[in-house]
Parts: sequence; structure tokens; C-alpha cells
Amino acid sequence: MKNIIILIGALTLGGCVASPESIPPLYTERAPYDEMPCDELLVAKQEATLLLAELSKKQSSARARSITYNLLLVVGSGALTKDRSEQIGIVKGKIQAIEGALIGCDKR
Repeated sequence: MKNIIILIGALTLGGCVASPESIPPLYTERAPYDEMPCDELLVAKQEATLLLAELSKKQSSARARSITYNLLLVVGSGALTKDRSEQIGIVKGKIQAIEGALIGCDKR
């Protein structure tokens, strides 16, 4: 009986949507941002940060739904929720690239 409970727990958590904090940034080429004026970089960073906050909120909601579906419905049904991991990784990578380009603003 204990093994069944462990198996169900593993399957429940294994089918979950990742938490926004656990999603790593995806590599984004910095070269296009190196050519941008500093004021445009600041605006781009602000826009990307707002987008990341919006996507993270949606991801957290999807994660909660996924866990609920897995617990209340059928194990694995949580995989039906929309996972925004790739989008979040892209935006995090973009923010890193912009921040790298902003370092050059101090030298201009």
C-alpha cells in the first residue's frame, strides 16, 4: 500500500507544470541589443520585465490547476494545462541579454 501511495505521489508531481522561478533563462544573442540606444534598452527591459511578471502569474495559476487536476481527477491529467515554460525562458534570456547590453551604457 505504501508503494502505491509513493507511486501516485510521484506521478502527481511529475505531471506538474514547472514553477516560474525554476525555469532557467534560454540563451539570447546579445548583439542586437548592443546596437540599441540606452534609453531604448531601458524601455525594452521594462517591457520584458512586465511580460515576465504576466507569464509568471499565468504559469503559477497553471501549476496550481495542474496539481489540482492530478489530485482530484486522473493522475496525469494536469499535463493538459497550458505550460508557458518556453516563453518564460525566452523572456528571461532576453532580460539577461538586455542587462548585458546596459552594462555598456556606462561606458558610452
